[in-house]
Amino acid sequence: MDESFTAKRSFLSLKWKLFIVLSLVLVTANASLAYLVFRKTTGQFESEQLERRMVQVRELKVVLSKGLESISTFSSFIPLLSTPAISNGATHARELLSAVLSEHGLMLAVEWGVEGVHYFSFDHLQAPLVSWPAGRVVPSVADLLDRVRRDEIPQGLLSCENSCYQVVTVPLLRKGETAGYLIVERSIADSLREFYLLSGADLVLLSAGAENGDSESRKLASWARGVPAITHEDSVLPILQGLSQRVSLD
Repeated sequence: MDESFTAKRSFLSLKWKLFIVLSLVLVTANASLAYLVFRKTTGQFESEQLERRMVQVRELKVVLSKGLESISTFSSFIPLLSTPAISNGATHARELLSAVLSEHGLMLAVEWGVEGVHYFSFDHLQAPLVSWPAGRVVPSVADLLDRVRRDEIPQGLLSCENSCYQVVTVPLLRKGETAGYLIVERSIADSLREFYLLSGADLVLLSAGAENGDSESRKLASWARGVPAITHEDSVLPILQGLSQRVSLD
């Protein structure tokens, strides 16, 4: 009887051992399959996100390039706008541009988003002869002026100090020769709206250091950054501020 009980117990133990082994094999197989699916899904998601970001970067470059091209073309026509000064016989570029900006400055701001216009004579690049609006500070464009003077073609850049502007410099011709240079500043707001409509993505531009001219709400002290340009500020800025408290840029 003892031998029969022992054999039966051994037989049951063997079945349970086999069951446990098979269970472990199935668990391992399922875990491995789940891990492979997770890795593949994660890799596919990261790849899609990377591709999407690259597309958005290309779209942003196209939008900014189109903005600079349009304002460059338009800037060439600013001196040609009609004013009473032309009828009265004014011929000096300084007088003509002062009259044009006085007459049409509001239209340039409303219709084209022009924030500032500056005129430099060919032989005097230290300070503008004309600035509109009066007293507006000239952006840091010394290098841009040098390039335009060298190449004699319109050039542009994105200037983000307290705010972001698309800045173009256009050579002005008189009797076939360059007589001066016109610098036009245009708000980047229209380009940001176009980018959002095109991509559906919000955009934030950061400047190194929180500038004194930035509003307090647009200073990210934890990152030592300012926010000169942002889409949907009311909803995006609080998210950015919270992120700056939790994540370091180092």
